[in-house]
Amino acid sequence: MFKVNSLSFVNLFQNSLSIFLLLFCISPKFSSFGIILICFSVFFGYYKKEIFFKFNFPSLLILLLYVIYAIGCIWSSDSSIAFGYLEKKLSFLVFPLIFSFKTKNQEINLRNPILSFITGVFLLSLLGIWNSLSACFLITETSSFLCFSGTTLSHIHHPTYFSIFHYFSIILFWYANKNNFKGFTKRRLLIWIIFSCLFQFCLMSLSGVLFLNFTILVFLIYFFYKKVTSIKFIVLLLFLTLISFFSYKKIPYLKDEVQFSIQEVNQYCKSPSNYIYEKKYPFEGNSARLILWTSSFQVMLDHPFGVGTGNLDEVLSMKLKDNGQEDFSKLLLNPHNQYLQIGIELGFFGMMFFIFILFYSIFISLKSSNKVLLFLVLNLSFNSFFESILQRQSGIVFFVFWICLFLVYPFSLNSYKEGISKEK
Repeated sequence: MFKVNSLSFVNLFQNSLSIFLLLFCISPKFSSFGIILICFSVFFGYYKKEIFFKFNFPSLLILLLYVIYAIGCIWSSDSSIAFGYLEKKLSFLVFPLIFSFKTKNQEINLRNPILSFITGVFLLSLLGIWNSLSACFLITETSSFLCFSGTTLSHIHHPTYFSIFHYFSIILFWYANKNNFKGFTKRRLLIWIIFSCLFQFCLMSLSGVLFLNFTILVFLIYFFYKKVTSIKFIVLLLFLTLISFFSYKKIPYLKDEVQFSIQEVNQYCKSPSNYIYEKKYPFEGNSARLILWTSSFQVMLDHPFGVGTGNLDEVLSMKLKDNGQEDFSKLLLNPHNQYLQIGIELGFFGMMFFIFILFYSIFISLKSSNKVLLFLVLNLSFNSFFESILQRQSGIVFFVFWICLFLVYPFSLNSYKEGISKEK
């Protein structure tokens, strides 16, 4: 007969994390069931007295960001929109609380959750390939490389987020290999890097490709710095720099993206006001971002304490109309910059608080030599310049979950025993 006491919190918790991550990747609408399962495992562990609650500073920072959003509802023009906004931000509340529970005498193994996430990314990739095949051959009966790119290849999550998933899966695979997790061999790591990099280029996320190249370059520099002499290292560094430079010159869409971006920035710098008024919608994505960023910064100057939770779309749309972009304003776009997004909603204080969380997370990662957390937060910091990355559930759930896991849990920093000794 089945007995509740025979269940282990550690096994239940690890499996619930794995189920949640798999659902989040391939069916994000049902990922809430995974969160419920995680909460159930935590309640179960607390009931069995296998875990205890211990709040800490990292958890407090993330949770306080949610509190600031809640305070912003006070001067919201529409309470229903504001509370709906808070509901979407619940990850800032739920995950810090979940990961504030500590085990008493057992170690949590991250192998299965990491394997589940990488499996989810792989299955998501296969679904994207099938969707592209359907779009190119089975439905339209035409073939084009563009079918295997962008939103056609990434129809469940936005390409920018899918690019981030692929990037982080490489980091997690490397972490699993370094910690000798079963099945994560160097050969499989190399195969996954090649597969993931190819997928990155197909997704056509310029920020994703740039940051992936940056990470690979850092790892190569670090590796060869440890293995070769100083002169050889300098020569190798120059060689890698040349390879990166020529790769952007030879890859068509990257070359076009970079050249167009430089051209647009040069025009903008000559006269920002003329640039905004003279541009007529529809226009390219880079032009849209420059106009959105400028208008968003103007809104921040007009409302240094923020416009309130949920009011951004209306206020930014009015500013775009004032800047002569009436057609563009009808789209009700966000600023496409997370720093400006928070700055408009929560004011300069809210934006600086968010930046402080990022810097503090980087500080903790460097102090504990946690490269996974370091590259995760750097990735968030980098992408926040080009997207309001924490506005979609794909970004909120992903970043808050993994940051809380690698920032709060002591055993995820180095080892369980080292984490406990640090707390003491």
